[in-house]
Amino acid sequence: MQYTIYVGLGLCLACLMASLVVHVVFERRWQKRIERDAEAVLARGRYKEAVRDDSMSPHQWQELRLRVEEMQIVAEETGRPQPYKNVA
Repeated sequence: MQYTIYVGLGLCLACLMASLVVHVVFERRWQKRIERDAEAVLARGRYKEAVRDDSMSPHQWQELRLRVEEMQIVAEETGRPQPYKNVA
């Protein structure tokens, strides 16, 4: 009877070790697959670089910044009651 407990604990330990090994194997396979897919996407040229700061002139950046500020002001004022709206 006493050895039955040890056999059960040994079986549980073996199952735990087996599940860890299976997990590590699948994790490595998944990582390799992801790396392969990423390399394939980059090789096809579908990756586009983000817009860099020097691709626009300073004047264009200024216009864009002013437009965003105007949109933020309009968005802030849409929820206000009539007497509290900015008249400027």
